[in-house]
Amino acid sequence: MELLTGKRALSCRNGSLERYKALLVVICQQIKHVDFDDVFEPVIRLEFLHVLLAIVCIEDIEFDQMDIEAAFLNGILEEEVFTKQPEGMEAPGKEELVYKLLKGLYGLNQVPRVWHKALTEYLEKEGFERLQCEACIYIRVTKGGRAIVAIFADDLLIVTKTKPEVADMEASIPKNMGPVSYILGIRVTRDRAHRKIWFNQHIYAAKIVEKFNLTHAHEVHVP
Repeated sequence: MELLTGKRALSCRNGSLERYKALLVVICQQIKHVDFDDVFEPVIRLEFLHVLLAIVCIEDIEFDQMDIEAAFLNGILEEEVFTKQPEGMEAPGKEELVYKLLKGLYGLNQVPRVWHKALTEYLEKEGFERLQCEACIYIRVTKGGRAIVAIFADDLLIVTKTKPEVADMEASIPKNMGPVSYILGIRVTRDRAHRKIWFNQHIYAAKIVEKFNLTHAHEVHVP
């Protein structure tokens, strides 16, 4: 389409190879209150995550993690956003035309919030209700049992009584990553037999040690 009067088109990044994955990314040229307004994306608070883990341990129930493929591309944009044609993919003789974006695109500031809004609308449509004291926990109670969904950006933590309930969630969210093993870089180890869960940040600690060139430093038992 032709660019509307008073509007501007955002550029896309060049086609230099970074990895073998097809992505179209917008260069950060947006202006607040022109190309976007709110950009926030809430995540579950740590204290509520601790409560959720306590429930999982006490009741010895299923605790799985699901990932939404290309999550940030699913939200419907509220603002009018235009992009130039990607370099090397211009329509012959129509190079001046632009794209009007209907959904989110990587690089846009507002896509995390737009995605969160789309996800919460979907959960409510599926019968989930938001916890009044925590915006990122949704609960659904049916005759078949209870399901709890905790939101971490494009990852979902699923707490259910039985495996069939997990399978029911998979019908809508196909990428089940299995039992939770990592949350925000924190490794989760579970001992179901003794109803215990451990956290450790070994990977994070190793990165800090490497960052400050301490990989060959002498070890001590007391910092």
